[in-house]
Amino acid sequence: MQPVFAGELREFRNPAGKVLKAEIVSATSEMVTLKLADGREITTKIAVFSKEDQEYISEWLTKNPAQMNYRLEAKFKADRLEREQTKTSSVKTTLEKWAYEVTLANTDPTDLSDLKVEYQLFKTPAGVMRTTSGQQQSGEHLVTVGETVLAKLEGRNDATFTTAAVEVKSYEPIVKGSSGSVGKDMEEDLEGAWIRVYHQDKMVFEAKSSDSKLRDAVWLESAKKSAKD
Repeated sequence: MQPVFAGELREFRNPAGKVLKAEIVSATSEMVTLKLADGREITTKIAVFSKEDQEYISEWLTKNPAQMNYRLEAKFKADRLEREQTKTSSVKTTLEKWAYEVTLANTDPTDLSDLKVEYQLFKTPAGVMRTTSGQQQSGEHLVTVGETVLAKLEGRNDATFTTAAVEVKSYEPIVKGSSGSVGKDMEEDLEGAWIRVYHQDKMVFEAKSSDSKLRDAVWLESAKKSAKD
């Protein structure tokens, strides 16, 4: 195998014998970015090249460890999972369960593995602040916390996960009389989701479903995670 020199042009061959003259710009264990003689750059799988070229790329990578580029984007979709109403002589209660479908996109060509995603779901309470199972208090919000792990997020691809469910209630007090039912409604509001992404024990990305609604939200440090995750 030929020695490795920084910035050298090399003739890369695929198994069919097609030749590509280029120099290595960057590489991972699976992908390589090459700069062609005309200045263009291409990114492709290392496996498309000959065995000798694969060994050359492997040696280049050993001498030039890959620098991680974290170019991530997130999309959030709130889904109502359940809706139930109960009624007593004094109040009508509506209970809804919501979860977020979160899509995390990797816009860089480099594959990422073992990404830990921590999430916190925020809601404002109706009336007196009270926590329920799986919720913690943070300022003016009640928070449901959890985490998940994405084993692999391929380059220029995305992965989707669903958070734990959060209960959102509304209350309609009832007073019976000749004029019918009257009362003042109280309801909880689901404000949004906040995620933080960690790779190799380092936070590399964070995003909120709504910057305006979560403007005053405070991330709960050392929060206890949801039993689901």
